[in-house]
Amino acid sequence: WRKTDNFEDVCNGLLFHGHTLISDAVELDSEHGTTTEGGSIQRRRDLIKMASINGKNIIIGIENQQYKDKTMPFRDMEYTNLKYGIRLKDKRNKVCPIITIVIYYGCYRWDDKTELKEMMKVPEEIKEYFNNWKTIVIDAKEVDYQVFQTKEVKDFFEGLQNLYSWDGDIENLKGLDLTYDTAMALGTVTGTSALIKKAKEEKEGVINMCQAVDEALQAREAYGRTIGLQEGEEKGRIETTINNIQMIMETLGVDSDEAMNILKIPVSERGRYIRQVSN
Repeated sequence: WRKTDNFEDVCNGLLFHGHTLISDAVELDSEHGTTTEGGSIQRRRDLIKMASINGKNIIIGIENQQYKDKTMPFRDMEYTNLKYGIRLKDKRNKVCPIITIVIYYGCYRWDDKTELKEMMKVPEEIKEYFNNWKTIVIDAKEVDYQVFQTKEVKDFFEGLQNLYSWDGDIENLKGLDLTYDTAMALGTVTGTSALIKKAKEEKEGVINMCQAVDEALQAREAYGRTIGLQEGEEKGRIETTINNIQMIMETLGVDSDEAMNILKIPVSERGRYIRQVSN
């Protein structure tokens, strides 16, 4: 989401259903720690930008989550309060609203808490005085990707949803040609190594998601056939050896150890046969 157009589009899509309210986004310098009595605390968001809504400045942070986090309201509150503290101490900066969008890419449903009050028992008598904290958590699997204007953002969410809901029919993955950045991001958050591999191979061109997955499936199938043949050959060799051991035992009236000595079977391999022949 570092590209300005993509950042503005994802924020407008997730917060305002695609209406263009956020504009003029500019990435801020990396957040520094703030000093407390106990020392310096280092906290960083994945991405933070200054933007504008109707001419008024706001700060928007994006936190990328591949896994659920039950401490998210605490983390969000700490990040935001530290940022307010930094700007209050620097007289060159005006204090402005700060919000964080947590985008969750995991395959499971986000069922962890999103509000501070949900994480503790708040006595009824103080509820009206309690300062609650609510974190914006967006589950990427449930986003309406049609609200986005830029192709990369739309392709990312559509591709993610297609991969997670895939029924095994390769035809259902057709129609998505991804840029290198989109394919790499999508492959990373979903753990689809085929997309990452294809993106690296086609860095200067477009990456067809269907083709990438199909090639990976074909490679896996070919590998499976090779392993199957190898396993079949090994099984056949073991069965032949067992038959030979038993034939020598019956013909010469010797035990299994002597039969394997005659066949010159290495001691290290005898364990696989000894259990399947009877003395």
